[in-house]
Parts: sequence; structure tokens; C-alpha cells
Amino acid sequence: MKTPIVTVMLEVSLLGAIVWGAIGMYNTSVQRETMVALGGTIIQQEAQISQAQKDYTLLKGYYDQLESYYDQLQQYYAQSQLEVANLGQEVASLEQQVLNLGVEVNGLEQETKNLKQEAASQKTYYERQIDLYEDKAERAKFTFYYVSLMEQRYGVDDLQDYLHRGEWKEDTYVEGKFDCSQMSAYLECKLENEGYHTVIVTGESPDGSGRHAWLLVEASEGKYMPVEATAYSIVYWSSPYFDNYFEYEYQFETIQEALSYSPTEFNWWE
Repeated sequence: MKTPIVTVMLEVSLLGAIVWGAIGMYNTSVQRETMVALGGTIIQQEAQISQAQKDYTLLKGYYDQLESYYDQLQQYYAQSQLEVANLGQEVASLEQQVLNLGVEVNGLEQETKNLKQEAASQKTYYERQIDLYEDKAERAKFTFYYVSLMEQRYGVDDLQDYLHRGEWKEDTYVEGKFDCSQMSAYLECKLENEGYHTVIVTGESPDGSGRHAWLLVEASEGKYMPVEATAYSIVYWSSPYFDNYFEYEYQFETIQEALSYSPTEFNWWE
């Protein structure tokens, strides 16, 4: 039979074993939880490390591309610098050419100015010569316009007899082309060459119908009779407009005087 002391010791020993066992079980549980927590942390960190490695790989690719672009840009820059230097030389060459051309242009302008002055001088000379020859040609053109070798003729009846021998063809009169002024110039030439002193006059029509041209023929010494060139006839004293034929604005002794007044109104030959 056990003694109380032994019993107590046994109980104490059993209690201690239970306590240590409980402590051990607690420690194991805590360690297990701690390990689980650490394991989760490690897994999370490994995932972060993996993602970081992926990000690094991606960024490394970007970096490599940028570095390649940078190298290309460096090459482009070096090439551009070379082209700029070449262009600078070309610009300098062109500027020199422009300066040279400027000198040539100034020389040509001066030469042109001199030529213009010389041409103007020559033109003036030749214009004077042309005017001289034109004047001679104009005079020569009418050298044989008046070729009458007859003595001056007088007499109204004689004049009327001559006029009756001629007449205008139908539709000869054309306003602005062959009208009273051309007809008067034509008939003046014929009468002068027949020995009748004849002048061309222009002014307001004797009957008041507008501008007109007609002839005055010296029928006796110092006395004239009006002749209507458009009718190829003398205007007699019985005409109510007889006196009006001696009221006119211009009188032309020769065809040259008439043409000086109007080059186109009396040129019956054109």
C-alpha cells in the first residue's frame, strides 16, 4: 500500500506530465499557425518576385528598344550634321554665285542703258530720215495729180457742158466710204485737170441737212459758181440756197490741204 507522500508525488508527476503535454501541444499549434502564416507570406512574396521579374523583363525590352532608337537617332544626327555642313557649303557657293550674278546684272543694266541711249539717238536720226522720206513720198504721190496743160477756162455754160458729159453710176454714193467729201475731191481733180480753178469747201449743208462738202469753181475772173459734186451739177442763182453755198467753215485749194485736214475724208482713190 502506497504512502500518502508517494501518492502525492505520483499525482504531482502526472499533473506535470499533463501540464507539459498541454504546453507542448500549445506550442506545436502556435508553431503550426506561425508556419502556415509564414508559408502564405512566402507564397505572396514569391508571386510578387515573379511579377517583378516579369515587369523587369518587360522594362528591359523597352530599354533595349529605346537604346536602339537612341543609336539610330545618333546616326541620324551625325548624318544630319554632315548634310547641314554640305548644305552650308552649297549655300555659301550659291551666295557667291548670286553676288557674281549681281555684278553681271549691274554690268548688263549699264550696257542696256547705254544701248537704249544709243538706240534712242539712232531712232531720232532714223525717224527724222523717215519723216523726210515720207514727206518726199507724199509730195511725189501728187506730182502728177494735177497735170493740166490747158489755159484756165471760164464760163458757166462751158462748165455746165462739161459736167453734163459725166455722171455718177447708181449706188456710187456710200455714206462714210464714198460720200460728198470723196466725190468733191474726185471732181475737183477732174475740173482742175480740165483747166477750171476749183476749191473744196466744207461746212453746214446749205439746205441745213447736216455737215457737207461741195465745190466752188471760178466761172469768171474772181467770181465762183457752186457745184454739187454729189449731183455732178452747177447750183444756179435760182436755187433758194444759192447764197448759202458761199457760207462755209473750211476751204482747201489743193488735195494736200484737204488731206492735212482729214486724211480719210477726201482720199477718193482708196
